[in-house]
Amino acid sequence: MLINVDFIYPVGSIYISINSQNPSKWFGGTWTAFAQGRTLVGIGSYTDGSGNSNTFNTVEYSFGEYKHKLTTTEMPKHYHQFPYYSYVVNGGGGANGLPYNIQNTGLVGYDKAGMQNAGGDASHNTCQPSITVYMWKRTA
Repeated sequence: MLINVDFIYPVGSIYISINSQNPSKWFGGTWTAFAQGRTLVGIGSYTDGSGNSNTFNTVEYSFGEYKHKLTTTEMPKHYHQFPYYSYVVNGGGGANGLPYNIQNTGLVGYDKAGMQNAGGDASHNTCQPSITVYMWKRTA
């Protein structure tokens, strides 16, 4: 039984394979490499759970990035502590002819004085677990 390839793979169809040969060899028609270095996402809208809506309603809309350096607003909120020490200052008899004798009594604790929270807790793009295949789009 001979199957009409125009019925199975009309112009605009995507063919996915692990074979690197252009499908025109088997099916005829004109095929071009498609979505090189990209994953496929179904067209539509979604809400991310926090009330933000994102719409992917344009065919062949390309988005995302391979490498992303976090901005300040994308970093998790955090603060930095620094150690502080206690000192005792006694007048007179200091070392090296100084008028004061300063004695370090040791580490007392950690403080966040003078430090402010940084970062805005926004998410950043990450690459999803993926596997590579050959993808072809029929153009004629």
